[in-house]
Amino acid sequence: MTVDQYLQFQFVLLEIVMREKNKKHSSYLKMYEKLKFSKKKNKLQLGKYLLTRLLRESNRILVTAQKYSTDNCPKKETFKEDISFSNSATFH
Repeated sequence: MTVDQYLQFQFVLLEIVMREKNKKHSSYLKMYEKLKFSKKKNKLQLGKYLLTRLLRESNRILVTAQKYSTDNCPKKETFKEDISFSNSATFH
Protein backbone atom coordinates (compact mmCIF):
# COMPACT_ATOMS: atom_id res chain seq x y z
CA MET A 1 0.00 0.00 0.00
CA THR A 2 1.44 3.34 -1.00
CA VAL A 3 1.47 6.36 1.28
CA ASP A 4 -1.30 8.05 -0.73
CA GLN A 5 -3.46 4.94 -0.56
CA TYR A 6 -2.78 4.71 3.17
CA LEU A 7 -3.87 8.32 3.70
CA GLN A 8 -7.06 7.66 1.76
CA PHE A 9 -7.59 4.54 3.87
CA GLN A 10 -7.14 6.63 7.01
CA PHE A 11 -9.88 9.05 5.95
CA VAL A 12 -12.26 6.20 5.18
CA LEU A 13 -11.43 4.51 8.48
CA LEU A 14 -11.97 7.76 10.36
CA GLU A 15 -15.37 8.19 8.75
CA ILE A 16 -16.35 4.63 9.65
CA VAL A 17 -15.27 5.13 13.26
CA MET A 18 -17.23 8.36 13.56
CA ARG A 19 -20.36 6.74 12.14
CA GLU A 20 -20.07 3.66 14.37
CA LYS A 21 -19.52 5.74 17.47
CA ASN A 22 -22.42 8.00 16.57
CA LYS A 23 -24.74 5.00 16.13
CA LYS A 24 -23.58 3.49 19.40
CA HIS A 25 -24.07 6.74 21.31
CA SER A 26 -27.52 7.22 19.78
CA SER A 27 -28.66 3.76 20.80
CA TYR A 28 -27.41 4.25 24.36
CA LEU A 29 -29.07 7.67 24.51
CA LYS A 30 -32.39 6.02 23.62
CA MET A 31 -31.87 3.44 26.37
CA TYR A 32 -31.04 6.22 28.81
CA GLU A 33 -34.19 8.15 27.88
CA LYS A 34 -36.29 5.04 28.48
CA LEU A 35 -34.57 4.54 31.83
CA LYS A 36 -35.06 8.19 32.82
CA PHE A 37 -38.83 7.97 32.44
CA SER A 38 -39.21 4.47 33.88
CA LYS A 39 -40.41 3.73 37.40
CA LYS A 40 -37.47 1.57 38.41
CA LYS A 41 -35.97 2.13 41.83
CA ASN A 42 -32.34 1.50 40.85
CA LYS A 43 -32.07 4.08 38.06
CA LEU A 44 -28.70 5.36 39.23
CA GLN A 45 -27.08 1.92 39.17
CA LEU A 46 -28.56 1.13 35.77
CA GLY A 47 -27.48 4.52 34.43
CA LYS A 48 -23.92 3.94 35.62
CA TYR A 49 -23.98 0.48 34.05
CA LEU A 50 -25.16 1.93 30.73
CA LEU A 51 -22.42 4.56 30.81
CA THR A 52 -19.77 1.94 31.58
CA ARG A 53 -20.96 -0.23 28.71
CA LEU A 54 -21.00 2.75 26.34
CA LEU A 55 -17.44 3.70 27.24
CA ARG A 56 -16.26 0.10 26.85
CA GLU A 57 -17.91 -0.35 23.45
CA SER A 58 -16.74 3.06 22.25
CA ASN A 59 -13.18 2.19 23.26
CA ARG A 60 -13.48 -1.16 21.46
CA ILE A 61 -14.40 0.66 18.24
CA LEU A 62 -11.31 2.88 18.54
CA VAL A 63 -8.97 -0.02 19.38
CA THR A 64 -10.21 -2.03 16.40
CA ALA A 65 -9.70 0.93 14.07
CA GLN A 66 -6.22 1.51 15.46
CA LYS A 67 -5.35 -2.14 14.84
CA TYR A 68 -6.57 -1.91 11.22
CA SER A 69 -4.59 1.27 10.75
CA THR A 70 -1.40 -0.22 12.16
CA ASP A 71 -1.77 -3.45 10.18
CA ASN A 72 -2.09 -1.53 6.90
CA CYS A 73 0.64 1.01 7.54
CA PRO A 74 3.25 1.03 4.77
CA LYS A 75 6.04 1.68 7.30
CA LYS A 76 5.00 -1.07 9.71
CA GLU A 77 8.36 -2.84 9.56
CA THR A 78 10.19 0.37 10.50
CA PHE A 79 7.95 0.76 13.56
CA LYS A 80 8.74 -2.79 14.67
CA GLU A 81 12.48 -2.05 14.48
CA ASP A 82 12.06 1.21 16.43
CA ILE A 83 10.04 -0.55 19.10
CA SER A 84 12.65 -3.26 19.51
CA PHE A 85 15.33 -0.63 20.08
CA SER A 86 13.19 1.34 22.53
CA ASN A 87 12.58 -1.77 24.66
CA SER A 88 16.30 -2.30 25.29
CA ALA A 89 17.53 -1.98 28.87
CA THR A 90 19.12 1.27 29.98
CA PHE A 91 21.35 1.39 33.05
CA HIS A 92 22.21 4.64 34.81
